[in-house]
Amino acid sequence: MALDGIRMPDGCYADGTWELKMHVTDLNRDVSLRVTGEIHIGGVMLKLVEKLDVKKDWSDHALWWEKKKTWLLKTHWTLDKYGIQADARLLFTPQHKLLRLQLPNMKHMRVKVNFSDRVFKAVSDICKTFNIRHPEELSLLRKPRDPKKKKKKLEEAEEEALELEGPLLTPGSGSIYSSPGLYSKTMTPTYDSRDGSPLSPTSAWFGDSPLSEGNPSILAVSQPITSPDILVKMYKPQSLLDKAKINQGWLDSSRSLMEQDVKENEVLLLRFKYHSFFDLNPKYDAIRVNQLYEQAKWAILLEEIECTEEEMMMFAALQYHINKLSIMSSENHMNNSEKEIDEVDAALSDLEITLEGGKTSNTLGDITSIPELADYVKVFKPKKLTLKGYKQYWCTFKDITISCYKSREEAHLMPAHQMNLRGCEVTPDVNISGQKFNIKLLIPVADGMNEIWLRCDTEKQYAQWMAACRLASKGKTMADSSYSLEVQNILSFLKMQHMNPDPQIIEPITTDINPECLVSPRYLKKYKNKQPGFVRDLISARILEAHQNVAQMSLIEAKMRFIQAWQSLPEFGMTHFLAKFQGGKKDELIGITYNRLIRMDAGTGDAIKTWRFSNMKQWNVNWEIKMSQEPPAVTQPVPSATMSAKSALNKAIFIPNDERLLAAVQVKRRTKKKIPFLATGGPGDYTTFICLSATNKKPAQVFLTKVKKFEGSSSFVRRSQWTISQLQQVNGIDSVRDCPEFDLIFENGSDQWTAGSAGEKCMFVQILHHTCQRFIPERKPEFINCPSKLLGGNSILTEAADSVSSAVQKASQALNERGERLGRVEEKTGEMMNSAQHFADTAHKLAMKHKC
Repeated sequence: MALDGIRMPDGCYADGTWELKMHVTDLNRDVSLRVTGEIHIGGVMLKLVEKLDVKKDWSDHALWWEKKKTWLLKTHWTLDKYGIQADARLLFTPQHKLLRLQLPNMKHMRVKVNFSDRVFKAVSDICKTFNIRHPEELSLLRKPRDPKKKKKKLEEAEEEALELEGPLLTPGSGSIYSSPGLYSKTMTPTYDSRDGSPLSPTSAWFGDSPLSEGNPSILAVSQPITSPDILVKMYKPQSLLDKAKINQGWLDSSRSLMEQDVKENEVLLLRFKYHSFFDLNPKYDAIRVNQLYEQAKWAILLEEIECTEEEMMMFAALQYHINKLSIMSSENHMNNSEKEIDEVDAALSDLEITLEGGKTSNTLGDITSIPELADYVKVFKPKKLTLKGYKQYWCTFKDITISCYKSREEAHLMPAHQMNLRGCEVTPDVNISGQKFNIKLLIPVADGMNEIWLRCDTEKQYAQWMAACRLASKGKTMADSSYSLEVQNILSFLKMQHMNPDPQIIEPITTDINPECLVSPRYLKKYKNKQPGFVRDLISARILEAHQNVAQMSLIEAKMRFIQAWQSLPEFGMTHFLAKFQGGKKDELIGITYNRLIRMDAGTGDAIKTWRFSNMKQWNVNWEIKMSQEPPAVTQPVPSATMSAKSALNKAIFIPNDERLLAAVQVKRRTKKKIPFLATGGPGDYTTFICLSATNKKPAQVFLTKVKKFEGSSSFVRRSQWTISQLQQVNGIDSVRDCPEFDLIFENGSDQWTAGSAGEKCMFVQILHHTCQRFIPERKPEFINCPSKLLGGNSILTEAADSVSSAVQKASQALNERGERLGRVEEKTGEMMNSAQHFADTAHKLAMKHKC
């Protein structure tokens, strides 16, 4: 024999062959083959099957290298290329294995999943089997272990969960992949237009897939919690650290299940991982909407996200309403199973509604004018060791900027505070019973976040300002078409929390309501000293009161409202993880949202440091030691007193206030003011600018403004401001030669300044003199000790520069407005194109039907 030879001590033979040990999992047999390093993986599997001599379909089998935790899927690669030697042990095992999958509704399904695919691909196949669009929103999570429970109790709980398993599903079997409605915009509605319940024929959902042979109501229909014991047995996180430990169980989407030590028949949780849901349409997503509703419901019941007592009663009322409609719709479908629904007529009816646009045309309004808000609002800036004290201001909301004035009569003057909300974070703080309507704003600045609280007096005022803040955080104004809809959604959300219905229309408390299954245990503990019957009746009465606000909703509308209310909770979208930073000795808590990374206090949840993704340069993770490096601070160059400084000042201070900057000079005091309780120098150092500006509105007002920029910060701070009429005298110090010193004397005081250079001082004084001559008809300020060339000869040049600056400012403003209008028109055009495509597809479908 060619392969026969003398065996060497290392296991190889004199002819270059060696023994490769393999284990066949299906037969539970160990097999050895004599191979060379030049043989490819496909040849190894062929020799193995020939040696087994078992008639079986081996097409799904592949080789798994246990030591390296890798699949040998590239069958054309040789053993040498993979680095496989005589000490390796390979498994010959099926790629598709059974997985016990717990869906968001806590029901279990047995699914065959490809253990060699990446998790992302495996989840995509599972979602196609369940007809769930946008599988990128979901992922697989390991089941959390309750440290308080013993191993025996855990095993008993898992055995009970097995009884809930549904039929065996195999992704890819049947015709599910060719289902025309899976990702098609023309898929007919999958809900009853009367009650919003899923349509009866399962073939419309799943074609010939195995799921159509089982019971699809487990996926598309919400099933009520039958016993409070179910809630008691489930694991509830008690702290932020517990939540972070749960999130440690997320599987890596870029690696396969086998690579992450997932065993056959193991229980994994299918969950919506990312708190951003794209194109959530109840017409196409009955299963997706129901599973998302179920995940939101269990998150609230298991106290994974906190809510107020009014919100809890609202959620309980929605659950009660959904449970009732689910039972009623199931009975109706059982009685009317023979009723046929014309899918084409339903599609045409849908298309008519889409093309008519409903009330869209009324909500758009005049896109050429941007609405404004103006009202008295209480403003508070929280600080440590400070009592909460709100101060009332007359606030105007224009574009994406809030300006605060001391009174309504001073609205034409300089605002006391001004806030640009682009990129800010908006958090609601509402208590209906206490008539508290607060808006918490975290406004990004160069050195962190400024926290501002706004308190509104009425629900309507809160809805208008809250909607405007949410749009402004995205860079949108109230002219956006979504503003009116946002206001309506906020008002409807507040209305659902009201507890003042007519007592005559409240249903009598019956046995069909079980409050222990509708509210979280935390709210039941408030009445632990009361009799159980009294507590049950009290909670039931409150749920029925809240139910009057949602009693007219359809099933699908109630689920969508539940999801929207869940998304409106302050803690929604925050995911907690444990991480170890470079130089740290223990794990720390971090929170991740869609736009920032937060280093948090594990005990209180307070933010220690925040990094916004828009300002983050890099984020380093040492995967070898599993340690994170703190993101470096984003530094920006400090502008000098040149055109770059003027541009930065104009953009940061004056453009948001509808002003234009005429001149600016960087200065220092010739004699510093001594304040005994403030230390001089050090980190408090700053740069000062004296700025001359004019308003864009006619008649124009001219101001002198003192602006400071502190060391280590890239933002400018407005400190003092005077009108040009308050200026009494400008002292140039020396009328013969150019010098950098000058004095400004006002009605209430004077300042002695030194400019960066004599040229900068001369340019500023020249423009200031020309501006005074132009805008002050009487009692012009006196200019003394100034060279004559500054007060006469170059006035034409100064006027030309002023005109050019004004023209550039107006052109920039016009371009910005035009850009916003073009963006809105582009969005509307896209919607019209989608509607036209929808119409064409439906017409083609109708023609094909009549042709047949």
